[in-house]
Amino acid sequence: MPRAKPFSGKQKKQQLKDKKSKKQDGPAYLAENSDSDTERSRQKKQGPNQKTSKPKEILSKESILAQLEIQKINEQPVKGGPKGEKFDINSFRLHFFKESEEKVQQGKRESRVPVKLLTEKHVAYSIEDAYPLTCKLDFPKRQPWSYELTKEQLDQRERQYFKNYVLDILDQPRALDLSYFELNLETWRQLWRVLELSDVLLVIADIRYPALHIPPSLINHILKELHKQVIIILNKVDFAPPVLALAWKRYLHSVFPGIHVIFFSSYPRQSKDQELPVDFDPSAVLYKRAYKKKAVPVGPSELLRVCTEIIQGQVDLSSWEKKIAEDASYIPGDDDDEDESDKSDEAASNNDAEQEEWDRERFENAAHAKYKNGIMTIGCIGYPNVGKSSVLNALMGKKVVSVSKTPGHTKHLQTIFICPTVRLCDCPGLVFPSMVPKALQIIAGIYPVAQVREPYSVVGFLAQRIDIPKLLKLTPPDMSSVEKDEESGQLLWSAHDICEAWAIKNGFTTSKAGRPDVYRAANSLLRLAVDGQLCLCFRPPKYKDHSEQLLSDPETNKLSTILANKLSDPKDSDHEDKQEESEAEEDEEEEESNFQHRGMFDKLQELDDDDPT
Repeated sequence: MPRAKPFSGKQKKQQLKDKKSKKQDGPAYLAENSDSDTERSRQKKQGPNQKTSKPKEILSKESILAQLEIQKINEQPVKGGPKGEKFDINSFRLHFFKESEEKVQQGKRESRVPVKLLTEKHVAYSIEDAYPLTCKLDFPKRQPWSYELTKEQLDQRERQYFKNYVLDILDQPRALDLSYFELNLETWRQLWRVLELSDVLLVIADIRYPALHIPPSLINHILKELHKQVIIILNKVDFAPPVLALAWKRYLHSVFPGIHVIFFSSYPRQSKDQELPVDFDPSAVLYKRAYKKKAVPVGPSELLRVCTEIIQGQVDLSSWEKKIAEDASYIPGDDDDEDESDKSDEAASNNDAEQEEWDRERFENAAHAKYKNGIMTIGCIGYPNVGKSSVLNALMGKKVVSVSKTPGHTKHLQTIFICPTVRLCDCPGLVFPSMVPKALQIIAGIYPVAQVREPYSVVGFLAQRIDIPKLLKLTPPDMSSVEKDEESGQLLWSAHDICEAWAIKNGFTTSKAGRPDVYRAANSLLRLAVDGQLCLCFRPPKYKDHSEQLLSDPETNKLSTILANKLSDPKDSDHEDKQEESEAEEDEEEEESNFQHRGMFDKLQELDDDDPT
């Protein structure tokens, strides 16, 4: 066995420095080497307090982009192999602009300021609020191409177009208000292919935040440029009261006239109160974890009805109708579900590259023909964590694609046949440019909770709209530090107080000092919000004005009846509690693994920041 070469501390330091610089550079097509990069490195060497001899000048769009840092989400280690391998496992990872250190420190300071519950009007959110007409919020579209171009020429042309697109998005007055949006060209290419392949497009949105998940630029592109049909699916409809769900449906009909809107839920659930009125406040209820083995999905039959109206007899859908009837009368047992889960997870983990190669080879030169060979292709598009893969599994009646609460789990498009004449095409989650607050994106599950550098301000955003201390029955860690509202006499909690109280209640402590681990507690609270146990539901504009009328609407009672009939048997409550315990253990293991990736130096820095001395 050859003797190992000595590796000095100086070499290790240089290795870490080179690794850090590579992370900051980001993708080559977004931040190329330029004079601004040299100037930035020269300023780092001089230090923040030393003045440079170069006079101030107006920064160009290229220099602004070069100064922004790219954060790569879900990056996996590469296990050897040739450098020129055909497929890169990290080619489909999420790319977002990274928040500056100044923003992170500002959020930590604001987390110690007491927060007040906001009024009802602050929970109203419209599509115009998320996608203002005065801002440039378009998404990248596939440019015209021909077979005369080589693969390298086409790739270079698309990369240059995408770089110009990002520069154009950043060149607007409200550029600093931009939310997280996808910066990986490979992920956008998956969307382009799904748009080309599909005959009918399903734009899937979470019923809690529909205004965030339905970009008007995408709807208009599909309808006016591609001339294809769009169906908006309001998923997880059991998270909201029937009155609110119907209000969102009517609002979307007013914004997009002629668009089909249907309700869907893969795993209907109820709160711990079991019996709730049709107009209850979802933010005042603490939900249980979703029970995913005894429920029949809501929405497949309605989707079949809408698709039948669209195709007008051009495709035979009788086999699909028969399948829906069989799935509604049969609920798989626990053993069957576990076997399917194991098989699907194994297939998803081992065949990602094979699936991508199969898709490329099959569709590389295929021109789209409507209902080709008597087959209707349905494309599923949406933001991360809206439940696209869960919808596909629900339509299939079993687990056929892997699902996860982590955004970006689906890496590339996946195709599967429901029946011989209907094919589903699942697209990876895409984050479109918008003016949505970044804290709301994290609560909505668009940005991974484990990657949040400063979660306390997000907890504060949530605490302004949900009475977290009351729902979780928290006790102030220090009564002397908690202020009281002069008018109502209620305690005014800060985000840091809430995190500290939740850490004490759950026994989250730091490994060395033994203090309450507020960072882990904040992550735990955000996971409760993403899962829907702390349910923040936004309202459409003028919801209060129409709520009384919607209460007496027949469609409200119809939806309430459907949800009630689809719920699991209350006798399975013991089984549900066991599942809750196992899932809680899985979440704790996931959190611990995420903390290991954060590094020891980040952990020590947070301990110093939390130290009151």
